[in-house]
Amino acid sequence: MTVAHSLTEAEKSWKRDQQEDPDLSLVTSSEKPPKETVSPESPTVKCLVDQWGTLTLRGGILHRR
Repeated sequence: MTVAHSLTEAEKSWKRDQQEDPDLSLVTSSEKPPKETVSPESPTVKCLVDQWGTLTLRGGILHRR
């Protein structure tokens, strides 16, 4: 029971951290950002968008397949 609670708290923490991250927050939507939005962004954002096909959102948390 404590373990399940910890996992839930960990998931909430991951989700919050990803939403607050300036790079990850741009790619945590269900639609791929348009090129015009991505071009002025950081190399990290560009790399994540290039990997769009390998990324998935589960419970609002970004994962790589």
